[in-house]
Amino acid sequence: MWILQNLLLILCTVLSTVSSAAGLIRVFGYEGGDVRVSCPYGEGFGKHQKYLCKNSCGYRDILIKSSEKNKTKYSIYDDKRTRAFTVIISDLHFDDAGEYWCGVTRVGRDLYTEVKLEVRPVYHHQSSTMKTITTTPSYYEELTEVYHHQSSTVKTIITTTPPYYEKLNEARSSVNSAGGLIRVFGYESRDVRVSCPYGRGYEGHQKYLCKNDCGYSEILVRTAQKNKTKYSINDDKTTRIFTVIISDLCFDDAGTYWCGVTRVGRDLYTEVKLEVRPDSCCNTVNKIHSNKESSASISCPYDSESVNNLMFVCRGNRPSTCLQQALITSNITQNGRFRLVDERKSRIFTVTISSLTLNDSGLYLCGVQRNSGLDVFSAVQLEVKEWCCVKTIKMSGSVGRPVTFQCPSPPQHHNDTMLLCKGHSVNNCTDMMNQSRYTLQNVSPSSFSVTITKLEAGDAGTYWCHSDPEASVENYTHFHLSVGESDTGT
Repeated sequence: MWILQNLLLILCTVLSTVSSAAGLIRVFGYEGGDVRVSCPYGEGFGKHQKYLCKNSCGYRDILIKSSEKNKTKYSIYDDKRTRAFTVIISDLHFDDAGEYWCGVTRVGRDLYTEVKLEVRPVYHHQSSTMKTITTTPSYYEELTEVYHHQSSTVKTIITTTPPYYEKLNEARSSVNSAGGLIRVFGYESRDVRVSCPYGRGYEGHQKYLCKNDCGYSEILVRTAQKNKTKYSINDDKTTRIFTVIISDLCFDDAGTYWCGVTRVGRDLYTEVKLEVRPDSCCNTVNKIHSNKESSASISCPYDSESVNNLMFVCRGNRPSTCLQQALITSNITQNGRFRLVDERKSRIFTVTISSLTLNDSGLYLCGVQRNSGLDVFSAVQLEVKEWCCVKTIKMSGSVGRPVTFQCPSPPQHHNDTMLLCKGHSVNNCTDMMNQSRYTLQNVSPSSFSVTITKLEAGDAGTYWCHSDPEASVENYTHFHLSVGESDTGT
């Protein structure tokens, strides 16, 4: 009986599984066994410290971190290649059940992913003349492992029944499936990463990726051979995940693949579905216009499921690298000339660009990160124009002499406000009307004039005039004044 109980304990340890949905990692384990928590993290955080914590994640709530040695109860391993760190919680008790957090340190607030741990009993028994086991974990129980991997070029969501839960009497022609399905999405001409988990005890077995019926000629890459130009493979025996990278994706690469693990008899397989999408966006492009040295606002709608997701804006038309090259994200809402505001009630985030230049013209992508599948994008075309006036007038004068600006007034103006200002931009110029040498003259419904009584060399430059403080740019008059030395001979 003792041998049977221990055998069941070992089997139940193997049954521990992790699943994740919408930012939540659900972990199931059995009393007395171990459980493995796989915590994916984004690109660029490979060198950051990782940890597992409970409660409010204060200093005393951190159970283990990647910078310290493993403990009896907790051990941690950070696989920087697959960008997932794994924590093993040993000798589970019912008191271990509850809420945990996968943490990644960074400047400002750390990044967290919620973990829910459920601890289940190994078995129940009932008394009779002989004690017999009446319930055990079902060998055909549909357990699910979900691993999330996110990168700039692809996101992978893997949903698979562990290979050691192969259903009896199930075969797929010449390929026997371990159950479950790995769905992979990638962009044309980019790389895609396929992460294939396998069960304890298969660390030393050969792994491979294949297509069709997985005959010898259909094996694309395996751990016993060197990596190829198109396919590369790495087996992480600590996390029990082997990863295949398929490079330079073409639309012909889309279809069904199989993650394979060799063993005596029939190999273990998990089905992979690869979808290849064009690395461009979008069918609909919103167009906005603004003027040089003004500001422009890019409005980006999102759905109710994305309220807590990362939001970002980039330039260009390549979704695969948009997050890598983001101008601003919802984690850092101010970045130089760029400012992001998230209006959750209306489910629109807005990015405002100030001090526009002509080089700011072009296509922008609004991105919302998804927990599974590819990120969601919308496109905005920004056109930045030069300030445009009724007309541009070049003027010249001499030091000590007067010069007069003749400013037309639009017929629709309704007040007596008249402005002459000096500066390179109409948005940033100095009002000259309160200067003693500047005199307002000849005011009529159609025009007014301003005279500088005695020119100085410093009066040279750019001037703007209008008669309506609410005037659009079309109602400004632009002057360029040059000042020369006075002619002493007259």
